[in-house]
Amino acid sequence: MYATVTQSRGWLPDPIGGVVWLGYGNPAMTTYVPIYAGVTDLPEEYKTDGHTTGYSHRSAWWAFKQVATIAAIAGATCGTTWPRSARRFRKAS
Repeated sequence: MYATVTQSRGWLPDPIGGVVWLGYGNPAMTTYVPIYAGVTDLPEEYKTDGHTTGYSHRSAWWAFKQVATIAAIAGATCGTTWPRSARRFRKAS
């Protein structure tokens, strides 16, 4: 799974005016990376297909997946601790 967001900025030169924000994985949890319209090549990590060929430390897909997994675990934890912390903060202020 991946997500893209396109951005067109007509006041800038074409090579940098168009941007595709690329995110691998869950669109709500991914980190988005800008890829400008004038790009003629991508880093090797973005050309390595880790999704269908298995784990590779050279694949950006796996790096994004690992960050999303950590965020999901942390989010599950925050879901139980944040309300208590928020109540303590409100009482203190």
